[in-house]
Amino acid sequence: MDEKVREMIWDYLKPVVYPQNTIVRRTGEPFDSILFVTEGILWVYSTTDGSQQTGMMNQFFQKSDVYGDEELLSWTTSHSGSPSYTNLPFSKENVKCHTKVQGFALSAMYLTAVVSKCGDFWSPSKTTTLVLV
Repeated sequence: MDEKVREMIWDYLKPVVYPQNTIVRRTGEPFDSILFVTEGILWVYSTTDGSQQTGMMNQFFQKSDVYGDEELLSWTTSHSGSPSYTNLPFSKENVKCHTKVQGFALSAMYLTAVVSKCGDFWSPSKTTTLVLV
């Protein structure tokens, strides 16, 4: 990722803290932010009946992992020019904090600002994964 893009992303990050057992995202909710995990563990799981009681864990995220970047980067680049927040992607899974989770969030609104301001520095083909370095 270009250094200018990375610096701009840093400018828009907001610190977040989620207590243990907090539901961060539910199936069917708008995917409105990317989460950079700095401490803790997130469980990502799908449910078979729409409840929070039954389902299967798909994966987990921990320190240095990024959750939601693929979904929002895809949305941002496919709607470049005039992305509408009424057509955000919807979560296909649930995300729950297994432990207390700390990190930084980048909202869809700020991600579109980064993409529009960086113009020539933004390359979707090179930016398929975001990392905090």
